[in-house]
Amino acid sequence: MAIINKRKAIIWKYPDLEHGEDKDYYEVNRNDDTGKSEWSWNTSKYPEPSEKELQEWTDAQVHLAPRRISYPSIGDQLDDLYHKGTFSTEMAAKIKKVKDDNPKG
Repeated sequence: MAIINKRKAIIWKYPDLEHGEDKDYYEVNRNDDTGKSEWSWNTSKYPEPSEKELQEWTDAQVHLAPRRISYPSIGDQLDDLYHKGTFSTEMAAKIKKVKDDNPKG
């Protein structure tokens, strides 16, 4: 189980909300020793998520970080597409390996 990063979980789940004082939500008080924090939820667009929901959202995304850093760069992928009109066998194999090495939950 991944550690909850509340702000990242909220951004993933509700990308249209704004973070910051006098915005939709923000971190009011953080204890760096425990990692716990208090939040101000200032929006009626969505109900404030529970810790359980945040953990579920975080767990659902945990496979993405290793994939993001392992994929060939977007530039390399686009270059391959431009020159060959489709992914080369080599590029397709690189992408498949990243997906096989980092499966979705």
